[in-house]
Amino acid sequence: MVRCVLLAFLIVMQSAVAKDLQIPDTNLWFTAPEGFTELTREEIDVKFRSNAAPRYVIGNERRTTTVAYDVRSVAVTDEILEAQLDQIGESFGRVIPGFVSIRRTMQVLNGRKWAYFEMKSNAVDADIHNIVLMSAYEGRMVVLNFNSTKADFERMESILRTSIASLGSREE
Repeated sequence: MVRCVLLAFLIVMQSAVAKDLQIPDTNLWFTAPEGFTELTREEIDVKFRSNAAPRYVIGNERRTTTVAYDVRSVAVTDEILEAQLDQIGESFGRVIPGFVSIRRTMQVLNGRKWAYFEMKSNAVDADIHNIVLMSAYEGRMVVLNFNSTKADFERMESILRTSIASLGSREE
């Protein structure tokens, strides 16, 4: 009995430590914040309530801070993202309740160009701080959304920025 409990504890602990995650269908990786675990399909459906919901989301235990990541079948290049940076940022303002832009720019992380959008918004039950990154990958768009309640963001900011800084490619 003790062995079963110990084994179950080790499995849970292993899934909750910081780990490198591959963005599916790419050779792009990032380090997940420590303690983040995968959301179930049901949790994703409730949190995102959209036909365009991401396929992959990890989050803290309370799910008040999450990282969504996916590859979209949107034909894009680095040049298109850079040329449309302002238009993309303005479109966020039209579709996101309570949208306040903090920063929008192109930046290079570990040799790859990313469109970077940082913003505040309102959810039904909380004020939200988002950092959205988009990059071209083999003609498609990789999107990551680092999302935290305002109450969590101060505590989580450095952890989330460390995860963002880890974004990079690996040889397959």
